[in-house]
Amino acid sequence: MLSLGRTRVDFRFDVKYDDLFIEDFYIRAGYNLNYDNRPAEAGKALDYIFTTGFGWEW
Repeated sequence: MLSLGRTRVDFRFDVKYDDLFIEDFYIRAGYNLNYDNRPAEAGKALDYIFTTGFGWEW
């Protein structure tokens, strides 16, 4: 049997929109996907995080 060892993959996607009605105001969102074929806990091979935020820049 061929053993390839441990494989980890991280994918991240971020988007920011800052041309709204109020100057210097922004909205952003992000998505992070993590994969590990040999996780520390059984059944946790795939993990994801979704984030949102808003704020002002000056």
